[in-house]
Amino acid sequence: NVQITYDHDYTLEPIKGDIYMVVRNATSTLEPSMAYIHLTNLFNGDPLLGTQMNLFLKENWREVYAELSPAVITAFTEI
Repeated sequence: NVQITYDHDYTLEPIKGDIYMVVRNATSTLEPSMAYIHLTNLFNGDPLLGTQMNLFLKENWREVYAELSPAVITAFTEI
């Protein structure tokens, strides 16, 4: 589950005889209830290190998401 807020301004502009809505100043926020991160073939396939890294990511998903969220939000907003 994720709570998404999207906001934008827009103007109506004539383009080649038709009126188009042009989005300006788009912003969004995403608040997931959980982030699932599972990576494979880590550390040249070392199963112990890979398992421990995935456990770390599972236990610390909020901190990992906080680091990744600016890029995720930017990509989502541009869609």
